[in-house]
Amino acid sequence: MSQDQEQAPEDATRDLSALNPMRRDYSTSPAPWLAGSTDIGRRHHQNQDAIALWADAPGEQGQPRGVLVVSDGVSSSPNSDRASKTASLTVTDLLGSRLEQDSFHDGQVGEIYTEVFEAANRAVLADGADGSLAGSCTLIAAVVQGTSISVANIGDTRAYWLPDQGQPQQLSTDDSVAQTQIELGVPREQAESSIHAHAITKWLGPEATDLEPRVTSMDAEGDGWLLVCSDGLWNYASEAETMGRLLAQYWNAMPAGDGPDVLSRALVGWANAQGGRDNISVCLARVSAAR
Repeated sequence: MSQDQEQAPEDATRDLSALNPMRRDYSTSPAPWLAGSTDIGRRHHQNQDAIALWADAPGEQGQPRGVLVVSDGVSSSPNSDRASKTASLTVTDLLGSRLEQDSFHDGQVGEIYTEVFEAANRAVLADGADGSLAGSCTLIAAVVQGTSISVANIGDTRAYWLPDQGQPQQLSTDDSVAQTQIELGVPREQAESSIHAHAITKWLGPEATDLEPRVTSMDAEGDGWLLVCSDGLWNYASEAETMGRLLAQYWNAMPAGDGPDVLSRALVGWANAQGGRDNISVCLARVSAAR
């Protein structure tokens, strides 16, 4: 992720042997219905993405509860990999704690997300307390409670709702130059392929001036997938319909015993096969009305 920066050419000679495995090629699955994967991609020497997941036993209504977070470090800032890790862990811990205490209420979703994003920003800035420079990052967080979904984001990490039946939709709205152009009438494909397409207009970290995330909520009427990802994936499948077809292609071809852990790795592999020009992060929650 860059505030305004071209991708570097692929370096086939890079040595990743010393890189922390959790930042090179890492998957996690805290519950059978919830999983995520992150990968350095094919062109970077460092993974500036970070993912964090949380799942709890069913709450008072017997519904599964979970948190999905993806953060993408701004590559033009120092220590952006540390910023993304700090932000993702801080938000996941705070949201998970609220769910455990049954204090994540529908009527206060906007206030809660703003509060935890502000806390994440303080934590990112505190990373520079040792005298090093604090980095910057984007951030998206999603909470699932049964069929209830809420999403908050700053930057251009994204969330999609991809139902088994019905119209796929992008739940998040980017804070980017490309999104501004789209809102002014520029076609999406043209806006997202322009030289400044990935220049972001909001972030966490030094010089961040607006920490109020964009928040949206929905209630799933049927079974489907909540997908949260960095631009390393959606670069190649930006439209919700395209992302829905991609996920369905892999999901429908998988053996019955496979779940979101296998699917998240498959989507990461697909993005790498398209060129892997950025770090790739994918988190998935299987939302089921029957469950």
